Amino acid sequence: MVKKVIFLNLLIFLINCASSEVFIKPNTNFKKYKRVAIYNFLDYPIIPNSGRQLADILSMNLLGSNIDLVDRSSTETIMKEWKISLSGIIDEKTTPEIGNLLGVQAILLGSVNEWGSVTQNIQIVQGSPPAYMTVSSVGITVKLIDCETAEIIWAANARGTEVGPNQHTSAANKAVKDLVKKLNKSF
Repeated sequence: MVKKVIFLNLLIFLINCASSEVFIKPNTNFKKYKRVAIYNFLDYPIIPNSGRQLADILSMNLLGSNIDLVDRSSTETIMKEWKISLSGIIDEKTTPEIGNLLGVQAILLGSVNEWGSVTQNIQIVQGSPPAYMTVSSVGITVKLIDCETAEIIWAANARGTEVGPNQHTSAANKAVKDLVKKLNKSF
């Protein structure tokens, strides 16, 4: 019985973790990036506003960091006024213009690539009744783009999980906190 309890606690601990990968362009001087704009992330295909929610969570988590953020609503207003959409226009010609309009040295873009819940049978002892656990998970990809060169200077993906159905906000928070920790190491 003790082994079952230890195994179950270990399983719950492992499920409630966040994981991420980070990619940094070699020789990047992050001190150059004093102001950064965050734009709404692309939604997970069947979850409207999931991108906005993730961008909000990221913005809140970055407030205590070394990064000076431009308010997302200001970014959206300026982009709408200039009839600019960031999807598909990030290139060496448009990025400096966007950076000048927003007064930033870099733009943080992202997408939601996972948003779901899975119920699994975590039965430990063969022959005993099934034991079900629902796990919610959220995955994101983020890119920091230099406004002068249009190069991706920092990129990461992260995945957060939380035990329970419809725990996507908690899972997203875990993924974002892991990303912010790693982004702060660069700055």
